[in-house]
Amino acid sequence: MSPFNPFAILVLSRPKLTGLGEHWGVRLPDGRVAHCMPVIGVCISSFEDFSAGKDVVVRREVSPALLSEVYRRLNVALFYPRPYDLLSWNCESFANWLTCGEPESAQVAGIGILFFLTLVVAGLSR
Repeated sequence: MSPFNPFAILVLSRPKLTGLGEHWGVRLPDGRVAHCMPVIGVCISSFEDFSAGKDVVVRREVSPALLSEVYRRLNVALFYPRPYDLLSWNCESFANWLTCGEPESAQVAGIGILFFLTLVVAGLSR
């Protein structure tokens, strides 16, 4: 993470601990990471706890101009918790929403497309 400002807001990912895919989070300027997990929901943890011993990838750096909005959204997420939902409110959609983007997940969209294509191929082979 050396080419990034150490106080920047960063969207991060690391391999999931179980199963396929990646777990996403947002590193805050103080070094902690906000992320969304099944059962727990939105939480803030240390970078070390977030990484869980896995390699962490920086997906993008967020404009410093969005700092106050990111913290406003984080407060909303913590004080008015929304339950984790694999399809509509997962770690990736949370990270995108928190950093002022749309609450969407390319991972879930990709799985949906793969599922649809599997159904089409299975239907054609009958």
